[in-house]
Order: sequence, then structure tokens, then C-alpha cells
Amino acid sequence: MSDTGINSSDLSSTASIANKISESFYPNGEVVITGTTMSQQPYQDRTLRSADPIKLIQGDGLYRNPAFAINAYAQSTQSAMHGIIASMSDLGDDVKISDPNDPRGTPLTGAAAKMEIAKNSMLTTGYAPSGFSESIKALNNDIINTTVQPTSSDMAYVTSEMGATVAEKTSGYIPSMEPGMVLNGGSRAIALDSILSDQEKEVYATKVAGLNNKANFKGSVSAFTIDFNTNGEGQNLSSLGFTINQEPSYISGSMQALPVDPSLLGSGSKKCNISAALIEMMLQVTNKIFIQGGTGVRTLVGPNFSLLTAENNSVSDHAFGRGFDIMAVGNSVTVADPLSKNIDTYRKGLHLLLTTLNGLTQDLHPDLIVVHDQLMAELGIAENGLEGANAAVRTKYPNLGRFVNFAVDSSHRDHIHVSFSPQRAGSFITPEIATAITGVSFTGQDAQSGISMDRFKQNFANDVAGSLSTDELMALLSTSGLFSLEVSAIFTAIAQREANISPGAINTDRSTGDFSVGLFQINLLPKAHGPKTFYLKYNASGQPEDSTALGYKLAYSIDSDNDPKTLAVKVQNQATRATVDKRVWIPYNQALMLAVTATESARVAKVIKKNEPIDEYCFIPWGDYGTEYVPGFIFKTKFSTALSVYLNRGGTDANLRKWIRTNIPQKSRAYSYIEGWMGGSEYDKDGNVL
Repeated sequence: MSDTGINSSDLSSTASIANKISESFYPNGEVVITGTTMSQQPYQDRTLRSADPIKLIQGDGLYRNPAFAINAYAQSTQSAMHGIIASMSDLGDDVKISDPNDPRGTPLTGAAAKMEIAKNSMLTTGYAPSGFSESIKALNNDIINTTVQPTSSDMAYVTSEMGATVAEKTSGYIPSMEPGMVLNGGSRAIALDSILSDQEKEVYATKVAGLNNKANFKGSVSAFTIDFNTNGEGQNLSSLGFTINQEPSYISGSMQALPVDPSLLGSGSKKCNISAALIEMMLQVTNKIFIQGGTGVRTLVGPNFSLLTAENNSVSDHAFGRGFDIMAVGNSVTVADPLSKNIDTYRKGLHLLLTTLNGLTQDLHPDLIVVHDQLMAELGIAENGLEGANAAVRTKYPNLGRFVNFAVDSSHRDHIHVSFSPQRAGSFITPEIATAITGVSFTGQDAQSGISMDRFKQNFANDVAGSLSTDELMALLSTSGLFSLEVSAIFTAIAQREANISPGAINTDRSTGDFSVGLFQINLLPKAHGPKTFYLKYNASGQPEDSTALGYKLAYSIDSDNDPKTLAVKVQNQATRATVDKRVWIPYNQALMLAVTATESARVAKVIKKNEPIDEYCFIPWGDYGTEYVPGFIFKTKFSTALSVYLNRGGTDANLRKWIRTNIPQKSRAYSYIEGWMGGSEYDKDGNVL
């Protein structure tokens, strides 16, 4: 208790303790703001958010006493950058805080204490400045970002520049292995151009240009202007006499609505950017399908363009660039149909969109999806509240985030509305800025923080020892649109056995009947899968280039021979690692080769065309043939691996076990062993427990 000056003589009675504490906070009985610059200003609430931070740092804002600073840290600096700047101005070596890395060791003081407090407070503001000087400048210009950073486990976060999912918590940023990546710096409910750093603006320009240039996207996500003086109904927004709320959304199981910052009302026209999360979602969706639409009318009016009233005071996400109306959907621009055509076309387009979202990580799932009112019953959409776990829309698209709220409206018969809440609108922040804020160096050494989709386009031809983590492989398979979560999890466990998850692995031992390549050791010999036609997504440089190739040709690519008969002989007798087509060593191409090996080319063509992932027993080539492997495809395979990656993608223990019991047929050699396998046993090829 030394910080408040209490000693043993002050502990003689409750009165003496209370008096001593009171004296520490209010020396000589004076109110701390009496006589200060702050007390002379016409602030209604006298909070730190209302004060000029320059004057606070000069000492006019707070009475200089460490005890009061400690209280400020506990109550004011958790989410207000103004508070952290003000409180740190009074910090000296006599103020101590616990070292989070060594709670029982020497306390942090001075500069170290300041940095630790900053690391635990500044990230909750959503500001993302490059340093204190920029923060002060922003605050002095009365630019206040009142949005809230997501902190619930229900929330997920914006992906990186490369497509990686990056978790972001109040305790600090998690580094990524990606050079030049972009992190999510917390949510900007309204991404006003005036509060963005130069780095953020650069990222926005890159992202928007990338989306607008995609063949699978037709629409506009450019910056726009919001009129905070008058809305489209002619109402003066600064004199309405009631709070204007943003679109409510479900956060941690309850409906929450954030108010529009009242300081913005009456502030004129301001340039604004489309939500970072919305841009990321559309970038990922259009990697798979075509969408056409727009960001809607951006004016602060009530639902369906009505007047704002005290009872009708909720403004659409469109007004702030967080909403997008999808008017047409298709597998490509050439086969896309307008949703207004008829209800069957609408239903087909909605299924394609939801299937695509279902295959993406939940950080890219919107908070609200509004659809055709005549689909309410068949989708099981609730009239009020979130849809239950057994609703048709939940069971059909089980990976959709549980925070996603569905609604219907007769005005949405020609389009699908998707939008993000203020709490999940996202923002872009570079590693350099994150380092400036947190003091943490982002050296790219921790691969556990995020999964780069570009990693799956990397060519492992010259990286024999390179490997993916189990979670990376699971992400590749489950987001490729080729496999369900359950099939992806089992194949991840199989790849761990086959090649230790090494994309560059190869077995050319003809005595064992092998010319097997990659993560899943796909055998390209004539008596195995060499005669099959494989689909490929990327060229040897990792650039998109759809193509097909005969398995023989992938194994022996060094000449112009395309005759299956002569190629078969060459593969059997002459093929080596050096003859393998370089495209084979790209993980994403190996996922496509896996699908063909498991189910045949025609089935994969259907999967790609209809966007319906493989969700059935398909493991015969990995041990469920002949008599050599008694436990079938699960020999030397760990159920714990499959379960771990499945849980990490949002599945449950019960669902994975149910899928296995339901889908592994009695004809499978593994059938008699699956209960023991799921119980933790691992079997050798003869069926003995290892």
C-alpha cells in the first residue's frame, strides 16, 4: 500500500484508514479538478475524453498525485487513449505495476510501466495511429472514434493482406509469419477518411483496386460522402432531440445497438470508406464466385427510407459503408443470373452465396443477411432473434458463425443484403504501426497467429523438407470448397501419416509399387492413378491458371510426348523427381489431385460447378483396398489429429464422431476399428495397437 502512503499507524481504525485514502486522492480536502484548466471549460461530464490532451500533459488537467493516476488507470484508460496520455504524464518511478511476464518479480516502473499500460489500453480504442504525436493531433482536431473493438469469442476478425485469419485481442496483436501483411486494428464503425492513418489509406487503395479489377466482381466499393447535417428526408440531424442508433446486431448472444457519435451530427459532409471487413469478405467470396451489386443509399434515415423518430431511430448499415446488396450471383460472370428473375433463380443464387460463405473462415461471415420473404419457412428463419441450431439454414450451412442473423423482407425479392455490425466493421493496420503502439516486434516468427492462403500457392519443388502445420492443411482443404469439414479433418490425419504433411515429399521406390507424390502420396504409376485426369488451379509460379493434365504427364513432363501408352512406360521405368511437372508441388493443386484420387474426375467437376463439397466416405486409396492393411485407411493414423483440427475450425467432438459412425460403411476395413480409434488407439498395418 506504499503508493498511497499508508503505514502501520494509519491502520488503527477504519476512520484513520478512510481519512488517509481520502487525503491521498484529495490533498488538503481539495477537489482535484478545482482550479485547473479543465474545471474552467464548459464540459458537461468533465471526463478525460472531453479534455485537451496537450493541456493534460502539461499538468492542467489532473492534480499531480500518483494515487489519482493509479485510479485513472483502473477506471479511465481501458478504452480511451485520451486517458492513457493524461495519466502517463504523471507517471514516475514511485508508481509500480505488476510485470505480466513475472507477476511475483520486480514491479514495472517508469517507462516500462507506461509501455505495459499502453499495450493493454490503446488497442481497445480502434484508433491505429502510428505514434503518440499522431494521436494527440487527431484528438486535438476533435476526431473521436467511438467504435468498440470486438472482444467476445463470438467475434472473429478481418483477414490479412494475403488472406490469413489474424486473431486480435485486447491484450495485444498476435504476429504473423507473413511479410508485409496487414493486421486488423480493431473495429471502425464509421471509417471516416479523416481518422485513417496514411498507411491505412494505402491499404484501402490496394484492397479496393484489387476488388474492382476482379472479373468475378461488378459493383463499387469506392469511398463516399456522408452528410451529417441533413438526411435524405430533409431532417436536421443535430436537432432531432433523440439518439440515432446504428443497426443493432447480436453480440455475445444479445442484441446490441451502438449510437451514432453525437459529435458527428451537425458536423457537415465527411468522406468515408467502405468497411474493411466487408471488403475482405467480398475479396474472398469473389475468389470462388461472381457477385454483382452495390453498397446502397448512404443517408441517415430510418428503415426503408422512413423518417427518423424517437421510436424509429435505427439507421441501416448501408449509411456507413458496412452493407452490400447483391443483385446477381453465379459461378462466373458468364453464368450469373439476376436474383430478380424468379424465386428459383433467387434460391439458387442464395445457396451459392451461403455455400461459399460456409466454406470461409467465420471472420468473414457478415452479421446480418436479409433475403426473400417467401423463403422464410423453408430456411427456418426466425421472426425475431437468432435462428436456432436446428433451423434449416443452420443445418444446411453448419459452418456459418452463430452470430449471423437472418431476416426476411418483401423488398428483398430482387437482392440479398449482407452487412457487418459496428463492432465487427474492422480496420487495417500495418505491422509497423502495431509495433509502435504495442512495443512488440513483429518479426514474422510465429506461424500460429494466422494462416496465409498464399502459403498454399507456394511451390515446394525445391523445398523437400518444407511442411505445413496440421491447422494449415485443414484450412487448405476446408476452405478450398472441395471437402466438408469432416472429410478435411480425416485427410489431415492421413497426410500426417503419409508424408508428415510435406508438399515436397516423393516416394519413387518401384519395388513397393510407388511413384507417390505430395501431401497425400498420390501414386502416379500405371496400375494406380497415372491414367486419371487431374484438375490444376495454379501454374508453377503460383498464379491462377485453370488446367487439366493426365497423371502420367504430371509424373513425366520433360518432353512433348502426350501419348498415354508411351507415357505409362516412361513413368514406370524412367520418372524421377526431376521429371515431375513443377505444378504438382503446389499445395492447392495437390488438394485438387486429392479430390480426383478420392472420387474421380467427374465427381470433382460436379463439386467445382455446383460448389457442393465432398462429404462422403472416399478413403479407399489410402489403405481400404486389398488385404495388406488390416485396419484400412486408419492404420498409423491418429484420431486426435483429426479431432484437434476439426475443433479449431468450429466443429464439435460429438459431430465428428457422429459423422464417422454414420459414413464409414461396413465394407470398409476400418469399420471394426473406428470405435477403438476414436477412443485413442493407434493401429499398425496388422491391426495391433501401437
